[in-house]
Amino acid sequence: MFAVTGDITKEIAINKINQYLASGKLTGKQPKTPNLPQKTSGGLYYINKEIPQSTIVCGELSVSKNNPDFYAFTILDFIIGSGGFPSLIFSAVRNNEGLAYSAGSFYRAKPDYGVFGAYAFTKLSPHLKQC
Repeated sequence: MFAVTGDITKEIAINKINQYLASGKLTGKQPKTPNLPQKTSGGLYYINKEIPQSTIVCGELSVSKNNPDFYAFTILDFIIGSGGFPSLIFSAVRNNEGLAYSAGSFYRAKPDYGVFGAYAFTKLSPHLKQC
């Protein structure tokens, strides 16, 4: 699906799209999803920089769109972090600790797998200065 906006006619937009995509031979079929990466043991990495901010991001493979728990996981994500101000992560990191410029979570589901992550962009915590 394409959305085109601006000072352009429908015909010119279609011609431009065809011009740039002509070599791709679009079939309308969804490409096969590549094999998922094997789960790793993960790790904790510190990058020391002389800035007054910290960026914390973590993620994990999660349930797919075809999983019976898809809708429950979507609601869980909203409650935990993607729901904005009242979410648990935002409330804990920003309201309770006064640390975050932004905090929350994200959940993206594909037919064969999903990805769930959480993040916080904060002022530098005294706990992190010790690392």
